[in-house]
Amino acid sequence: MNLKVIENKGIRVLTTQQLADSYETSVKRISENYSFNRDRYIEGKHYYYLQGEDLKEFLQYGNYGTQNSSKVRSLYLWTEKGALLHAKSLNTDRAWEVYDYLIDNYFKTNKEIKISKNDEFKAISLIHSEVGELIAATLKIKDRVENLEQNMTIDYGQQLVIQEIAKYVAIKALGGKDSTAYKDKSVRSSVFSAVWRDYKDYFQINSYRNTPALEFERAKEYLSQWKAQGKILRDIEIANGLLVEEEL
Repeated sequence: MNLKVIENKGIRVLTTQQLADSYETSVKRISENYSFNRDRYIEGKHYYYLQGEDLKEFLQYGNYGTQNSSKVRSLYLWTEKGALLHAKSLNTDRAWEVYDYLIDNYFKTNKEIKISKNDEFKAISLIHSEVGELIAATLKIKDRVENLEQNMTIDYGQQLVIQEIAKYVAIKALGGKDSTAYKDKSVRSSVFSAVWRDYKDYFQINSYRNTPALEFERAKEYLSQWKAQGKILRDIEIANGLLVEEEL
């Protein structure tokens, strides 16, 4: 027998076509054996089912060895134990004869770790593949962390800091707690509302509690620089006697 050596992540396997050709049966019969005894076949132990990125990676290293590999959408790869189950299902002299050959030759080299130049190349390819997977996994984690950081809001302690700064600037704008403007409930309420309204408009949020954690320093700076303007400023000045309200 002259079987093309096929490996999946360093484990020697056989395609359904190879298994059918070796056992002198059809691909359909192999598929039927699997379907009729599906509960006996364990993925990762008796076979590998490749699709999506796993299949793309497998085909990328030329393991499949067919000109039509680009048309393959999914693939079953049979392990040594998977080949045994198929031999049992077929139960022909040919199947048992071939299975003995596979154990003594095809799968045996997979256990003895005999390294040839070709094996070295495959080992290097496998290492590169695993390193690539590690890098990809690391980048995914980094993206998730960055995404988490982008969506995190300020914690309770930071919320208290924001509250205190807002309270301080509002009272300062009113002229202090002893001012007439502060003692005027209507004016005081308008000033506090203006502080939070401007704050939420600036940061495009519906509550100061939803301030992005990354914007915390900027939030403190913005509030510290807040000043009453327009009608709010005029109402404060009138309440504090700095302006005389014009009579109509």
